[in-house]
Amino acid sequence: MPSEPWFRRLKRETLRPSVRASALIPLLVCSVGIFILSSIPGNRYPKVEFRFADKWMHFLMYLPLGLTAARYFWWKGKRHWLWPVAFGALYGALDEWHQRFVPLRSCSLADFETDLLAVCTATLIWRVAILTAKGRDFQKGSANQLDPVDCPL
Repeated sequence: MPSEPWFRRLKRETLRPSVRASALIPLLVCSVGIFILSSIPGNRYPKVEFRFADKWMHFLMYLPLGLTAARYFWWKGKRHWLWPVAFGALYGALDEWHQRFVPLRSCSLADFETDLLAVCTATLIWRVAILTAKGRDFQKGSANQLDPVDCPL
């Protein structure tokens, strides 16, 4: 008996357009928001006077990006933790490079590391949320069987 053609499997496994859009739109909003905020010249944003304030701002901006990237790649079927981390690393590197051209802003390895830490933290949060969704635990490893529509966030 011949197996099912690849294009039928692809069509069957592809998510509905509304589900794809509901996963992609938040990722695009976070990406555009970070780009806009990182385009503000260094003398135009308010001064915050506590230790490591700029690192906290990077962390708080990249945490939602990491969550939305993890959500998008999960719904797309790429459920390995490396996909959202790779996306966040690439986006963080491009953002730091972009800041080199913004007046009174700088490109910093420490900022990039903070961005990457935030994306890794968000990916871990997403993974824990998926693994514990609907009473599943870590030992069963059954989170890969979850229907993408039932995923949290």
